[in-house]
Amino acid sequence: PKFTDAYLLGAKLQGLPEGDRDDAIKRVNQAIKLLADDKKQGSAALVLRARLQSNQEDPLADLAKAIELDPGNTEAWQTRAALRIVKGEWDQAVKDFEQLVKNEPDNVAARQALAETLLNLEKYDLALEQIEKAIELAPDAAVNYTLRARIHESQGKVDEALADLGEALRVDPS
Repeated sequence: PKFTDAYLLGAKLQGLPEGDRDDAIKRVNQAIKLLADDKKQGSAALVLRARLQSNQEDPLADLAKAIELDPGNTEAWQTRAALRIVKGEWDQAVKDFEQLVKNEPDNVAARQALAETLLNLEKYDLALEQIEKAIELAPDAAVNYTLRARIHESQGKVDEALADLGEALRVDPS
């Protein structure tokens, strides 16, 4: 009855398609109770519960608590930022991505997501800063160049956009 890993694994399994979401939440709730003294594991369990919740519930509360328990929980920051984008809370998503980048400066995916979010907010210079750093970290990732091309295109810099698309094709011809 105190084996938290079993509750968490059961919750993950029940959270799969064709699983029982209510049972999954019961299992993760039991794990959260047992993990009251373990901040890292408790944080991870809260992220799992947030992902299992439906639209009627508020997964943002679980994610805030997960971040409070373990500010270094990358999955919590990423999940909350993504959820905020879905809810149209772009500025809040930017703050989460910025914190994630601060926690993990070499996280290329976080920089790409931050650049994409800033692009959607039409904050082109800030988006360029992030994608430039992503290119520095991963010069062989074609997606970095296509994202920078989109930023340039949004600024009306067609030649720069075409150059970046050419670079993306050079890096990944497919």
